[in-house]
Amino acid sequence: MSKHKGRMALGIVLAAVAAVCAVVAVDQYMKQKMAGDTYDNLRKEVVASSAPLVTPEATSAPESVVESVPETPTPTPTEAIPVDFAALRAKCPDAYAWITIPDTNVDYPIVQSATDNSYYLNHTSEGEARIEGAIFTENINSRDFTDPVTVVYGHNMRNGSMFRTLHKFEDRAFFESHREFTVYTENAAHHYKIMAAVTHDNSHILNSNDFSKPENVTNFLNLLLANKTQSDIIDSEISTAGENGKLLILSTCNGNSDQRFLVIAKKEQ
Repeated sequence: MSKHKGRMALGIVLAAVAAVCAVVAVDQYMKQKMAGDTYDNLRKEVVASSAPLVTPEATSAPESVVESVPETPTPTPTEAIPVDFAALRAKCPDAYAWITIPDTNVDYPIVQSATDNSYYLNHTSEGEARIEGAIFTENINSRDFTDPVTVVYGHNMRNGSMFRTLHKFEDRAFFESHREFTVYTENAAHHYKIMAAVTHDNSHILNSNDFSKPENVTNFLNLLLANKTQSDIIDSEISTAGENGKLLILSTCNGNSDQRFLVIAKKEQ
């Protein structure tokens, strides 16, 4: 083969490679751009602007030894559950909760696979194979948020969907003005107060710590304080947040494969 023909052949190969790369790049761009759009439709179907109030189960009062005039009962507190969980489960069988954080794009169902903890890394809550995956917990955690530490995972999508806007909490002003958020389950509203927004290593938090021992929860939180960087925001009272409490850790990536970005909250009620 002549040098001229060789150059032509190489040029054709390089052009073909460039074309394939361009197609792949466009495909990835479109997937990123459209990430989360299925959740927009789901949200419209299952989240109501107003919802019936749910009354917590009443507890019986102890009997009094001394007879007295009955007091006027105190009204039982009620709170609206804005999510139609029956409709949600019809579309997303593994959905068991809904998380919403004010002034962010975090407004999604939380799902959990009983058999495959990696399934929702690349499947939506409706089971569709998509790059954005779902907001999910592993089956290491219970579904009632009674574990000492529950970890919720979500991707950091470029178009702002999923857990991307958790990074707003890197700004101290935003952090201080947005400490409260809610996780809804079918019969309860779980209120959380954010205690920290930190960069952490990529170790598996639940596998690396035995949180069944309260002292290990405290040790984990104290370690965050000890390793605090200038960019980390941590409430000074975080070391006591795990004492007889329940923590929720929202975990996403930050562009460094060796790290994770964590927003850590304690359950208020």
